[in-house]
Amino acid sequence: MSIFRVVIEVDEPSLEDAEDHIESLNGSDFVDEIVEIDAEYNKGFASIDTDDLDSACESLFGHTDWEFVADTNQYITIKFNVDDTREEEE
Repeated sequence: MSIFRVVIEVDEPSLEDAEDHIESLNGSDFVDEIVEIDAEYNKGFASIDTDDLDSACESLFGHTDWEFVADTNQYITIKFNVDDTREEEE
């Protein structure tokens, strides 16, 4: 089964203007923006480099406290905790 993504890039001065612009589009406007996602790209959680997740969490929140939440055929959910919730190891 192929997976496709539609990405619309708009150049608007505000989020509200961008939302208005996108809402004004109709289905046929999106057809030219369809891109097939490489099957190798979409392998689920097993393909995620946990070092990259550690790095992203460290960069955003100053710690590496994140957790895997769900992996479905449609999406992967990773939760980045704002505060480090882990107990210190002794």
